[in-house]
Amino acid sequence: MIKGLELALILLASALFVVVLFRRLNLPPLRSCKADLRQLTPLFVQEYNAKAAKRVRHIPDSAWQRLEAHDWPGNARELRNIIRRAVALADGVIDAGMLALDAPFTESGCELRLVSRAADAPSGPLGAPTTPHGADVQGDTLSLAGKTFAEMQNAIFRWALGKSSGSRRRAAATLGISRSTFCDRIRRLGLATG
Repeated sequence: MIKGLELALILLASALFVVVLFRRLNLPPLRSCKADLRQLTPLFVQEYNAKAAKRVRHIPDSAWQRLEAHDWPGNARELRNIIRRAVALADGVIDAGMLALDAPFTESGCELRLVSRAADAPSGPLGAPTTPHGADVQGDTLSLAGKTFAEMQNAIFRWALGKSSGSRRRAAATLGISRSTFCDRIRRLGLATG
């Protein structure tokens, strides 16, 4: 049987839950509160630094300008996902080019913009230079037009392995997934070598 104090605590917890839920539902969109970017972004960087064992410490003005110019149709979830990816790709600094604020698909077909530069072109898991299987690489764009989902996934995982010189841990961090998920997927795709 519930006693007076227990009932009061249950009612208080319920009231607090309703208040928190109401505040969450009535938050203004990020596009109308761009000042919040300067508070949220460092929190997300800190969160993903811890999750990916990274040490991103700086966001230059050019990156802040891109963040503030974006319309944020996905609100804070979009910001969190963009920062997660940028932290995975960054080496101490998130530069403007790491912020995937543009649509991933183009009118000419499906393309994926790669972060690697020509100097650090992908090499295969055994160190041999390679182009992702079933995809065309031109500059910093991986063209996936006309490919099946499995071929796209294969190309992206090969690219990540090449970018990380075969390190599964770094390849997984590049893609923003756990090492165990990465290993499971490359095994399923037939990319695992031993």
